[in-house]
Amino acid sequence: MAAYLLLACMKSYQLRNVLREQHQQLIETVAQQDEIVRGLTARMKKHQPDAKASMQVVAMLNPIAKLLLPDVAIMNLNAEPEKKQVRLEVKALSLEALLDFSTRLEAIPAQVELQNHTPAKGVSQKWAVNATLLVIFADNPRR
Repeated sequence: MAAYLLLACMKSYQLRNVLREQHQQLIETVAQQDEIVRGLTARMKKHQPDAKASMQVVAMLNPIAKLLLPDVAIMNLNAEPEKKQVRLEVKALSLEALLDFSTRLEAIPAQVELQNHTPAKGVSQKWAVNATLLVIFADNPRR
């Protein structure tokens, strides 16, 4: 009977060790998953739009949108609220239309830099000029 009790005790001890090891592995797994969740949460927060920055972008784009006429089309834009700048890729019916749009932008008030302009390829195209404009809003110091 003593041998049976000793065997039962050894089995219980072994089972306890196995359970302790499994418990430790579970704790480590949960800790790893918690770290993954913290990392993903931090990445999500980083990539969520900042409400203040979104409002700044809207405030920058509204005056630009009001100045658009059918002779200029915005093809692409990149707003940088922290620098108070908007880079516009535009197409215009003519060089005069492009320059007129640039002059209207300066009335926002903003500094407008014509970074490049090229004639559109192909004679049959409606848009005669492709250009890139940098609009720097007035309260941003010139660099």
